[in-house]
Amino acid sequence: IHRGFGDLRPAPRAPFVTDDDADVTAALDEAERAEAVLLPALLGLSSGPGHTVLVGRAVRWVHALRAELPGDAEFVAIDPETRHWPESEGVSRMACGEGLPFFDRSIRGVLLDGPEVARTHLVEAARIVAPRHRVVVLKPPSGAAEVLQQAGLRDLRETERVLAAGR
Repeated sequence: IHRGFGDLRPAPRAPFVTDDDADVTAALDEAERAEAVLLPALLGLSSGPGHTVLVGRAVRWVHALRAELPGDAEFVAIDPETRHWPESEGVSRMACGEGLPFFDRSIRGVLLDGPEVARTHLVEAARIVAPRHRVVVLKPPSGAAEVLQQAGLRDLRETERVLAAGR
């Protein structure tokens, strides 16, 4: 852990590689900021303690979510680029390997974003989401709903822009 950023990748740790075409830390545009008020409902969050995990490109939404859910809501932003972010109350920043470093069924919600979301992250999101909570995928990749169903999530709601699945 260095300056509040946890590198939880297994040893030996290679240097971080930045994909210049994928700016996961880009600010939300005006339309996205307006949509941010819907994310807590999609994730099934209202208040109370617990952690919501955002992976990869989805970390862009963490500060908007934090603004919508002040208080004791906690967020975990998982992407190597978050190592450059300043520390912020209620937001943990980290990098990890293929798997997500959480116990099965222990997380209130998981947010993924974009058609490049890896199958591994979909399966891991389904593994860690707690009963009565959801995995939300913005701009889901083809086949994402089937992966989440095979991983044990049922309550599926899908549009072209959003996929939400719960346990």
